[in-house]
Amino acid sequence: MTLPEETALAGTEELESRIKGIWSTLLDDPDVAPDTSFFEAGGDSMLLIVLLDELRGLGGREIDAADLFTHSTIRAQAGFLSSDSVAGTVADAVPVPASRDRSLLRARLARVSPTGAKDNA
Repeated sequence: MTLPEETALAGTEELESRIKGIWSTLLDDPDVAPDTSFFEAGGDSMLLIVLLDELRGLGGREIDAADLFTHSTIRAQAGFLSSDSVAGTVADAVPVPASRDRSLLRARLARVSPTGAKDNA
């Protein structure tokens, strides 16, 4: 007999595996660690939008880009998408300081900018 906790864990593990597959495809990296943030793994704002679209197809809940900043790892996203309430997953989220997100984004944009100009915002 399967306990409800075991069923939930198996569901979360399957969801985590599916999310890892999406990340691996987007980031062209099959070995993304489940506790690495999306931006640290090489993601950028454009890929985040694609990820958001893909994750909306997995979960039975409404998600937005802010949720992906709060739940920035594969493991945290799987927990968020598999939970019935947002409050239950905050402890699983790996917070990334906003200043770090901005600096990662600026560095990424500087690399892809045709002019190499820096944003003064």
